[in-house]
Amino acid sequence: MEPAWVAAIAAGISSVVASVSAGAAVWSARNGKRTLARADADSRARTRPMVAAELRDEPYAPATQLLVIKNYGPTIARNVTVTFDPPLGDPPPGQEHESVAPFLKRRNAKPIPALVPGMELDNIYYDGTTDGRDNRNPFPDQVTVTIELDAPDGEHYVDRFELDVSVIRNRTFVTSSTHPEQRMKQAVAALKRINGSLSRIARALPADRYAGAPPEWSAELERRLLGKPTEGPPAVDEDHDGATKS
Repeated sequence: MEPAWVAAIAAGISSVVASVSAGAAVWSARNGKRTLARADADSRARTRPMVAAELRDEPYAPATQLLVIKNYGPTIARNVTVTFDPPLGDPPPGQEHESVAPFLKRRNAKPIPALVPGMELDNIYYDGTTDGRDNRNPFPDQVTVTIELDAPDGEHYVDRFELDVSVIRNRTFVTSSTHPEQRMKQAVAALKRINGSLSRIARALPADRYAGAPPEWSAELERRLLGKPTEGPPAVDEDHDGATKS
């Protein structure tokens, strides 16, 4: 028979082991719950609509920036509201018809029913003056855009975007005569000069050169001088005044 103290020690060890096992089970349950919660949050983040506000430079209009509202997410955003802080201003009285500001305000005056993935809405936000320093629109240079929307799973999201027109205005760049855009401009300018020269040549031709000839002959000559498609050479006998060859 074992001594009483040995049995007491064994009972104590068994109690400690049972307590540790119970604690481990509780920790595992809590950790599993946190893991599931993180996985659910990650899944929602990947599949939620992601509607963002941004300013973009308009490359074909100097000193012009567009406000773009775009759904970058993989699902539809519904009941999208767009608000501005500080609020957008109004053009001076009597100049409403000369400003694009009312269009941006009217577009966001009420919730947008739906924005499908990839869909974007753009409006002129910054319309720079000749020197590009001032905005013709009564809009602030720094603005916080708040976007609220409903996701397909019923979740409601609120995101805020701080925008500043100076981020684009302070852009620096370099151009070269070898850049494709500059080459295109040069080609257009050359074509305009050629067209002007051909027009002057056509106007300088003697008015009686085709006297008595059918009107389509002079039209054909003009088409050929301007490089347009022709219907064939005009049959003209230059040895006499407008008589046709037989």
